Amino acid sequence: MPDVKVTYVDQPQVGETFADSFHTLNFDGQTLRMVFCVTRQDDPDPARPLTAKQYPVLRLVMPAASGLQFIESLKQLVEQMVKQGVIQPVIAPALTPGASGKPN
Repeated sequence: MPDVKVTYVDQPQVGETFADSFHTLNFDGQTLRMVFCVTRQDDPDPARPLTAKQYPVLRLVMPAASGLQFIESLKQLVEQMVKQGVIQPVIAPALTPGASGKPN
C-alpha cells in the first residue's frame, strides 16, 4: 500500500482454527494458497493397522506480497525458536567439491 497508515483493530469474536498438519502450498503467480488440516484417527480395529484421515479446516489465500510477508514472519519465528532452544536447526548436508549431488 503506498503511503497508507494502517492500524490493526482486534476483533475478539473471530474464532481460532486448530490445525495439526499442513497439506498444500501453491503459488499461481498471483496468490499464495495454503491448506491446513486436522488429523482424526479411525476407530481402532485389532485386525488391521491403525489408520487416520486428514480433513481440511482452513484454506488460506493471500496475494503474493502478503505471502512474502507471511514467509518472512515465519522465518523470524523459527530463528527465535532456535535461539530459545525450542527446536534444532535443520542443516542440509554440504556437497563435497566436485560432487554433482545426483545419486549414482
